[in-house]
Amino acid sequence: MSVLYVSPTGQDSHEGTANFPLKTVTRALQQAQFGSVVQLLAGTYQTDEQFPLMVPEGVTIAGAAAETVTIL
Repeated sequence: MSVLYVSPTGQDSHEGTANFPLKTVTRALQQAQFGSVVQLLAGTYQTDEQFPLMVPEGVTIAGAAAETVTIL
C-alpha cells in the first residue's frame, strides 16, 4: 500500500511524501494506484480541485485523524 500525502501548503510538483506533500486531491488521485491511500493533512483546501473528483477503484481518501480538513 502506498500513501500519497496532500496539504494545502504542498506543491503538485512534489512526490506526495509526508515531508513533500502534493497540493491537490486531484493530483493525488491522478498518481494513485489500486491500494493507495490519499492522506489529507489538516487545513483548508481551496478551489484548485477539478470536480467531480473521480476516485479510482481500490483507492481510499482519509482525513487527518484528530485535525480539521475542509474542502471548499
